[in-house]
Amino acid sequence: MVPSAILVLLPKCPACLAAYIAIGTGIGLSVPAATCLRMVLVILCVASLSYVAAKPARRLMASIFTAKSKAKRIAWFVRVTQRRAAVEERSLSS
Repeated sequence: MVPSAILVLLPKCPACLAAYIAIGTGIGLSVPAATCLRMVLVILCVASLSYVAAKPARRLMASIFTAKSKAKRIAWFVRVTQRRAAVEERSLSS
């Protein structure tokens, strides 16, 4: 939640970031330093959001490719194929 809020509230302009830091802390930053700080913040936020998103994605991928789910997919495919064959047979006999 915090990294996404930082990404939303992070100004695009390095001068604005330097001004916000100066107002909030009283520490003055140069524009090149603010540019580097902004890039570091963006990289850290994106990395932490990617890590948080990777956990559920890994779980989902594991559940898709387990033997039990594979058996369910095969059974579904067989049912669908049989239904299609029955429909085609009825249409040919009519």
